[in-house]
Amino acid sequence: MRPPGRLLAIACLLLAMASLAALGCRYRGEGGVSAAELSGPIPWPEGFDPREYFAPVPVDEGPEEFREGRGGGRREQELRFPGYRARYTVSAGAQRDAPVPAAVILPISKGDSQAGAVADFLVAHGFACLRMITPREILAVGGETDAVDEFRSRFRTYVAAVLAGVEWLAARPEVDPERLGLVGISFGAIAGVVVSGAEPRIRAAALLLGGGDLAGIFLSSEERLVLRLRERMAESEGTSGPELERCLREALLPLEPLLYAPRLDPERVLLVNAAFDRVIPRRHTLALWVALGRPRLYLVPAGHYSAIAFLPYANRLTLLHLQRSLAPFGAVTRERSARPSWVGAAWRDPRSSPRSGHRFW
Repeated sequence: MRPPGRLLAIACLLLAMASLAALGCRYRGEGGVSAAELSGPIPWPEGFDPREYFAPVPVDEGPEEFREGRGGGRREQELRFPGYRARYTVSAGAQRDAPVPAAVILPISKGDSQAGAVADFLVAHGFACLRMITPREILAVGGETDAVDEFRSRFRTYVAAVLAGVEWLAARPEVDPERLGLVGISFGAIAGVVVSGAEPRIRAAALLLGGGDLAGIFLSSEERLVLRLRERMAESEGTSGPELERCLREALLPLEPLLYAPRLDPERVLLVNAAFDRVIPRRHTLALWVALGRPRLYLVPAGHYSAIAFLPYANRLTLLHLQRSLAPFGAVTRERSARPSWVGAAWRDPRSSPRSGHRFW
């Protein structure tokens, strides 16, 4: 028999989880954030061409490797871009005469395990995946340079590398170039909006823990890397507060997710965010949601980092979203194994009634 103290602790934990679930079921509207506080979409600058702004970068292919994986063997290959790397993975059984859908995976700014888990899950379900290796140096701007210019240059180079990767991926003989998707996590979700808006071959996007309004995120985030970068930006610009925010909005406009968001089809976008996120606060989640045309949005009862506990749930939502959004014309995919099975999961078929807003698991 369990000690009374352990039973009490378990009971309290279950009660807390039930309270969060009940709170989530009542979550509607815009979470106390008024429409006036949301940035919304930004008008497209006249004459701006993202394909020119993100100049092509060379791709260096490494040798192809064969590895055993769950469900059979896999072919893997490493790609190198100026300053960045990526890993391509596909089932060993993928053939030229039966091309498979593919996804580009963009990781968080300081880790690869989450993106690796997403890629493994998608490959196990028949996708080819091109996973960018975490771009650690993007936020680690040195103190001797203009921090704003340095961050803008690194972000721009990163997006150019991803676009070169998309070009390479679409040319693979075993990949169907008409069925390309994107999955972004945290910083990868922010960059993913830019990539999806700049590259029309990306037909579907799953954006996890992302947001919009770069200047607002820099000034409100509690992430340590962002705090250090904000201090360096304030030092290099000689200002802070509203004036720094104005400077950032102007300097980072070509990289702003809210600028590219209206170019995405909201029916082919999935958002999964954390209800108690202090790295990308809720107003920035909702600003992106509005700019994207209010696609399906799931909020999990967690913070930015504790949301890792919901990664299996997010993986299943992502898989089903990509399967439906990238299905061949006229086909209907009904992968019951991909449907969320946890009690309380809020799932709405994208082909059902008009969008009713976001959901909370």
